Amino acid sequence: MSTTTILIIAAVFLAGLASGALIIWWVLRRRKMPLNKEANLIKPLLKENILSATQAGPLVFRWNYVIVPLCLAIACLLTAITFVFLLPYQLAFRFNSDGSVATSMNKYVFVILMAVAQLLCALAAWSVAQVIVQLGKKMYQASEPQMDLSGFVALMSNMVLLPQVILAYLMLDTFIYGV
Repeated sequence: MSTTTILIIAAVFLAGLASGALIIWWVLRRRKMPLNKEANLIKPLLKENILSATQAGPLVFRWNYVIVPLCLAIACLLTAITFVFLLPYQLAFRFNSDGSVATSMNKYVFVILMAVAQLLCALAAWSVAQVIVQLGKKMYQASEPQMDLSGFVALMSNMVLLPQVILAYLMLDTFIYGV
């Protein structure tokens, strides 16, 4: 698979994450509290009513939302530091059908690219979690019903794991072949 194809796939994946966040934001913004019509007409909607009905507090950032992408990035960085001195200067990572080397790269450039890619994935997971938490805080301040978003935050921030695991496998496979 060429580098251009991988970049296109990554761009489509990140666009999907962004559109998912926008859809969740739009749905939560449109959501109304399920009150009967008489109660809605007689008494105004107060924050006390919302809190008593849902018992939910404002959404706060928790590290367990992004702990798996961060741990994978740290594990890949430690693996790269461990293997960088054992690798040959020209590191082969693509091969032709007859087994000859199709593409090789300087080992330091390869390690830096893989480390930066892992850190960018972890940063993307953290950013997604922060955006959803900020949207949740704004929804809490609004006079709309609250729902538990912690599951959404964990799910959307951990969607970055798929490309991160693929990059980790690519890095480890190249290191094993190089050693």
